[in-house]
Amino acid sequence: MMESDTVRGDVAPTRTADWVSARTLDPGALATVRLLEGLAASQIEWLLSKAEYAVMEPGERGFDEGSPADHLYLLLDGQVQFQIASDGVLIYAGDMSGGEVGGVLPYSRMTHHTGTAVALLRSQILRIHRNCFPEMSVQIPELVQRLVGVMSDRVREATRLQQQREKMMALGKLSAGLAHELNNPAAAIRSSTTELLERLSLMPERVVRLGRHNVSEEQLMSLSRLPEILLMQRNPQLKALERSRREDAIADWLDARGVSGGWKMAETFVDAGFTPACLDDIASQTPPGAIGDVLCWVEGHTAIFNLVREVASATERISSLLSSVKSYSHMDRAANKQHTHVHEGLDATLTMLGHKLRNKNVQVEKAYGEGVPAVFALPGELNQVWTNLLDNAVDAMPAEGGTLRVETTHTGNAVVVTITDNGSGIPEDLQGRIFEPFFTTKPVGEGTGLGLDIVHRIVTRQHQGYIDVDSRPGCTKFTVTLPIAVAASINATPAGTLPTAPADPV
Repeated sequence: MMESDTVRGDVAPTRTADWVSARTLDPGALATVRLLEGLAASQIEWLLSKAEYAVMEPGERGFDEGSPADHLYLLLDGQVQFQIASDGVLIYAGDMSGGEVGGVLPYSRMTHHTGTAVALLRSQILRIHRNCFPEMSVQIPELVQRLVGVMSDRVREATRLQQQREKMMALGKLSAGLAHELNNPAAAIRSSTTELLERLSLMPERVVRLGRHNVSEEQLMSLSRLPEILLMQRNPQLKALERSRREDAIADWLDARGVSGGWKMAETFVDAGFTPACLDDIASQTPPGAIGDVLCWVEGHTAIFNLVREVASATERISSLLSSVKSYSHMDRAANKQHTHVHEGLDATLTMLGHKLRNKNVQVEKAYGEGVPAVFALPGELNQVWTNLLDNAVDAMPAEGGTLRVETTHTGNAVVVTITDNGSGIPEDLQGRIFEPFFTTKPVGEGTGLGLDIVHRIVTRQHQGYIDVDSRPGCTKFTVTLPIAVAASINATPAGTLPTAPADPV
């Protein structure tokens, strides 16, 4: 089956198909159904005696979403599309062509249809009620076996699609966060370069004005180095009130000496760490009557210096983000197990989730152990583990002000990663089910129930480690234990060197 975001073709459902007994149907019409190949004529006759038959015109419905799943359907010819209603819009969910089967199968636990079946083409179809399945197992046991195989294939395909959907949902979240992360430095570069061009266009005039005064070469070199010297000595980020006081003090100093536009220049000088004392020093070395032009040139030179530093800082931020993406995805590494430091993956994942963490004002506490050795692992798969656990932890936290703690330690033969959040916790009666596939405590539409199942499989099956959870209101702790090193072949690993993993609950 294929997937798409919209319903294909003009297949708005109309009336429901009319079903009649299939006793009079020519047995040759069933030749298109591959599952019926090789059955005896008496078995086909029994099947027709129990089945109902319908001819569905394009747009007619075979069954409706939410209706009881009571029948096995055999599509003799034509094509039927499955649709799911989402927010009033029909979404394509797959189709069935002539010769295929659908609906409820023997031993299936399906109770209701999850979508609506609508004919795309004129279609002939049989249906058999599930009450006939026990007798079918006696009359046509080989058909029941084939249908069980179909059910197994259906489960595998559904699981694969759900896993793919889970990964795409995670990728969508990370992509949105990364877009926000990249937007900030990109916007800073755009703003700074625009202002930089404006500042550069004003400098020739300021240089000409400066040349009218007897400013020596030594004085000019000293003034040009001043912004860099002050920036290296600058105090940490000023609070709003202190910054305002400094701007007022410098603006007053400039106004007192008749320097025009002092209130505009004050902001640049405060950014660079200038104080009234610095301006006094400049004034003492300036020829009479030149203070205004000299400070105008100094302010322009300082602003350009600051803007170039801001562009460099924003560019470095983008480079750092791209480096984190590369580390997270391991684009330049082989897709096999290798010696991997868990700190690299954890840091890269936290960077990828940076926007979400800041959006919820989450405080991240890192407690990385010293000398934690590498593990023999699939780096990209482990990053899926960290993504699911960290993302779930953030989702479980309060709307504002949560605390996320990431801790690493190591024992004699394993590395232990612990992720703790102060969210609402997992109810005790549900803790034993959280690793089951398709089980989720999130609201409908916000989770597929495969995130922790994927985590469990990666940790226990791919890396021979184990994962544990301890949860109560205000403190949920997931502990992942990974072997420090394993041989390329598990069979070659000496007995007793790996942690013992709990039984797989799936």
